[in-house]
Amino acid sequence: MNMTSTPLATPKRQRINAASDNVAQRVLRGIEEKSREIKFQSSNVKRLVNKLENRARCALQDPRIDHDDLQDSWDALLLLIESKTTAASKDKAHKTQVWKLRRRFKEQRTHNKKVRFKLAAVKIWHSEGETAEPPATPYLDRVARLCARVGLDRKLYIELLSICDGRDKTAHHPPPHFEKHLDQNKMVKWSEVYDACNKRKRNYGKLMRKGKITQDQYALFRKAIDAWYKVYVSGWNADGTPILEEGAATAVKTYLKKRAKQNLPAPTIPDSPYQEGKWDDIF
Repeated sequence: MNMTSTPLATPKRQRINAASDNVAQRVLRGIEEKSREIKFQSSNVKRLVNKLENRARCALQDPRIDHDDLQDSWDALLLLIESKTTAASKDKAHKTQVWKLRRRFKEQRTHNKKVRFKLAAVKIWHSEGETAEPPATPYLDRVARLCARVGLDRKLYIELLSICDGRDKTAHHPPPHFEKHLDQNKMVKWSEVYDACNKRKRNYGKLMRKGKITQDQYALFRKAIDAWYKVYVSGWNADGTPILEEGAATAVKTYLKKRAKQNLPAPTIPDSPYQEGKWDDIF
């Protein structure tokens, strides 16, 4: 009597099947882990992923599928996904940078137009003996109020505005904010403030090397930062604690109280009545 029976799997065959299963499971697990990145890939890449996923699932049931080829296919596909993801990330960063530069250029051009035309009207009125009706200059009036608030000369501000590039941001960048460098007891960590000042100076050095500011301007900015810091800290003790200038602690407390006030009312847009000497500072 002839009877057919399925031969028992040999130990070698069992090892081969186990290895194949492990590779297939690793591939399926890898596809699942990369699912977010795969979601943003092209249709061709997604098609390759689906094809490989189906092969891996079949490999769990069919030991004849070459697990080495399966692993090589996944490695190659993984490199493709990672390279395309990196390229897409760089492209996004580039587009973001271009958008920011265009926005800044548009803002600067808008401010320039407002200042240039109003300033020209004032100069014409002045050159004609100031006998005609004074021009309305609400924008220049707002600039005057803002400059007075921060202690900046309005004429200097207008001159800096005319060049409108990274230099004006450099010149008017505020010093480090104390509230960003506080410990758990709300005390200023002066070592962090010192590091922030050094970082600012390194940025100025980069601008100088790019030709955006001169060497003299670079030296001036460095001196300004050092002078600002020495208003508060005159040196360091042997244990690493700062030596504060007299009145520094009080000045910091006053500053933090002002910064703590939220939702300050914006200044109302002023009318533009003429007063004697209104534009003397910009002639």
